[in-house]
Amino acid sequence: MDQALKKRKKKIRRRRLDQVPLFVQLLTLMTLVAALLISFLLIRDYRRNRQAVLNQRIQTSSRLLNMELQNLDQYIRELASFSLQPYYDTKFKSAISSRAAISLASQNYIKTQIRAYYYSRTDLNSYAMNLCYQNLTYGRDKAAQHVTLLPDTAFLQEEGYALCANGPYYNAIMPSQDPDSFFCYYQSIIQIKNREPEAVVRIEPNTSYAENMNEEHLTNGEFLCVLNSQSRLLFSGTDSLADETLQQAITAFDRSENVQSSFVRLDGADYLGVLCRSEKYGMQLISFLPMAVIQKELSSMLQSGILFGFLIWLCAAVCMFFILRLTTRPLTALSTQMKKVGDGNFTPSDRIGGSREIVNLTESFNDMVAHIERLIRQNYLAEINEKTSRLTALEAQINPHFLYNTLQAISTEALVNDQPQIHEMITSLASNLRYSIKSGDLVSLKSEMDYTRNYIMLQKVRLEDRLNVKIELDAQTERLLIPKISIQTLVENSILHGMGPDSDSIFIEIRAALPETESGRLLEVTVADDGCGIDPEQLDRMQQEFRDYLKPGTAGKIGLANLYSRLQLLYQGQARLLIQSEPGTGTRITMQIPVPRREIPAEQTR
Repeated sequence: MDQALKKRKKKIRRRRLDQVPLFVQLLTLMTLVAALLISFLLIRDYRRNRQAVLNQRIQTSSRLLNMELQNLDQYIRELASFSLQPYYDTKFKSAISSRAAISLASQNYIKTQIRAYYYSRTDLNSYAMNLCYQNLTYGRDKAAQHVTLLPDTAFLQEEGYALCANGPYYNAIMPSQDPDSFFCYYQSIIQIKNREPEAVVRIEPNTSYAENMNEEHLTNGEFLCVLNSQSRLLFSGTDSLADETLQQAITAFDRSENVQSSFVRLDGADYLGVLCRSEKYGMQLISFLPMAVIQKELSSMLQSGILFGFLIWLCAAVCMFFILRLTTRPLTALSTQMKKVGDGNFTPSDRIGGSREIVNLTESFNDMVAHIERLIRQNYLAEINEKTSRLTALEAQINPHFLYNTLQAISTEALVNDQPQIHEMITSLASNLRYSIKSGDLVSLKSEMDYTRNYIMLQKVRLEDRLNVKIELDAQTERLLIPKISIQTLVENSILHGMGPDSDSIFIEIRAALPETESGRLLEVTVADDGCGIDPEQLDRMQQEFRDYLKPGTAGKIGLANLYSRLQLLYQGQARLLIQSEPGTGTRITMQIPVPRREIPAEQTR
């Protein structure tokens, strides 16, 4: 009992020494002197310099934003003049002013002029014009190739269409739905007499102008936002913040002043926002400067307290000299133990006291050493298992080579004994076997057809004249890549399921072509037969297997279901497998594959 009590007291004393944090030992002598001096300097200088720095930043940003607003107003004036070009074209003006239906020639002339207007500038994403009297809308955007007739309802229901009919300049600037566009500019072409709109032009310039403005603000994490007269966000100079977040921050600014500043919080960070408003069009520019930049500038101003800091550092250095002599001894012992571990000795170190941090560090070090030793053992076992796996794989490779050599020997023996058909059959079988187990998911169409021809030759030996095959290939398709053993799968399906109990023969036609589609070129391989066909219930089951190719429990399918799964995985859902079949008439299966960007060299297709 007494011995247990002594051990407990000894353990308590050791815990008392170990529970004293290292920072307490260091700060006990330093904080009483340093805290008073540093606090006095920071509080005195920070309050005085902060407001001066903020005022300077606001004035500098306001001057820059006012100059940019003048340039932005000039840019909008240029867009207005550009939108009114049809007004100065007599033929164009006559067409849009006519209340009667315009002729086809006038419509073609309008399309030609709109196309010319579109290409006269390099900063346009789209150009559209609505003829108010004709209820016609013509336009072109960056994705279209020609000026087309657009649906009127979509244009007429746009908010900017209604706003541009009023106001001193008969225009409106609204946000664009296209992320690559700066804004939507609407301009009414009106009659001089009654101020009635005859046409409405909508232009979507790209973001090049806004990005050029924003480049002036990209230093130190600053960025620019552009708003219209309704304070709706048109352009954001940052991709890290959502437009909804910026729109909410904009509400912190007062709409009654043309120049103002405000502190806002965006995505957990504080910013200084400076807003300037245009007198003419009401456009607004807001620059957001991270407060961290200002804080960094304020920190640099604290260099005036270097003299006081030096005195504090000198006092602290004297204190730290004595403290470090006490604290570095256990660290030295721990460093010695680390060197032993570096030499390969993974024996855990003895308990090193001195402070709570040193004890925790020692325990963590011992845990790390034990963990490293376990990892070394695991790595050693992994290397052994890897070598064993390689040996197993090498043994697995011996069997195919043995089979190839055996088939080659049989083929040679057949040729020597004047059996050319047996020689051809064995050569085709060996070639197909080698082709089927070689690595790679994609092969050239020529290689796949060679494999398919060998397969057909072997089937014809069995079926003789009952099997007839016709092959028509576009020469451009030979070097294109397709999934391995895909065409053979289609041919095998025709032979197995096309020859019913009542059919004596089957005719199979294989075609490969490159038809043009709206989405680009597709490699289209078709295998058609005149067999017994597929009944509707079985065809529905096949279609259901196609739809369920990624569901659990569907792995391991063979035939067409396996081919469909491979197509979807290899081409990410862009390939198709179409089946057309009628009972008693025949089956047509078409495999559509998007043309890959790369083609294999010609010498690899041989």
